[in-house]
Amino acid sequence: MRFNPGLFILISVAMGPAALANGQAPTEVALCDPFLAPGDNNDDSGNEEDQQSERRVRYDLEKSEPLTSEEAVMDAIYEEKWDLSSLAAVARPAICEGQDAYVVNWAEVMGKDDQGEDAVIARGFFRIGKDGTFQFDYAKRPYTGSWQFRDGQMVLDAGWLNQGEPLAATVEKVQTPVELIGSDGATDSYLEEVYRIGPFRLLPIDTTARGMVQDCACPAN
Repeated sequence: MRFNPGLFILISVAMGPAALANGQAPTEVALCDPFLAPGDNNDDSGNEEDQQSERRVRYDLEKSEPLTSEEAVMDAIYEEKWDLSSLAAVARPAICEGQDAYVVNWAEVMGKDDQGEDAVIARGFFRIGKDGTFQFDYAKRPYTGSWQFRDGQMVLDAGWLNQGEPLAATVEKVQTPVELIGSDGATDSYLEEVYRIGPFRLLPIDTTARGMVQDCACPAN
C-alpha cells in the first residue's frame, strides 16, 4: 500500500469587488501550492460529531508478513530504487510527467503508555537513502543514522537508537484493524497497512521531492 498525494492544486481567486460593481472583469489570481493535498482547504473547523468519535487501533489483532528480500523492501520503503548488482538507478513509476519520483515514509514510533499499553510516542518523516543513511525528523529536528540490509534484516545504527547498539530487525508488512466509534455508538472499521522495522511503523508516500511530501511542481512562470 502506498499513499499518492496526487497532483498539485491550482487555486483561482476572483479579486476586486469595486471592479465587479463597475462591471469590469475580475482579476484572476492563480495560486499553486504543491504541498497542498487535494481536498485540503485549510479549514480545520471540522465536524463536531466527527471530533467526538473514538479511533481505536487494534494492535492485538494485527497480522504481519516478513519481507526477506532487499528488492521487496526497496520497492516498499526506500527513497530510491536501484539495481543491486550494478547500482544503476531504476526509475520509480512517475506520479508527475517529467519529474522523478521518490518515497518518503510517514513514521510512528511505538512504545508504552502510562498503563503499559502499546502506544504511539512520536511521529515524523522517515527516509532511507541510497547512500546508506537514514533520517527521522521529529519536532523539527533530524535524527540521523546509517543502515545496511544484511541476512534478510534491516540493520539501523544510530547513537540515539537502541542505546547506541545496532538494531537488526526483519521488515514486516503489517495489517492492523482500526475501529471508529462515533458519538452515537455507531462503529466502522478498516485495515491500516504499514511496514514495520523494530519500533518504527512506516507508511510510504509517493513524492517528487526527497525527504518531504510534495505533489507535482508548480508550472514555470
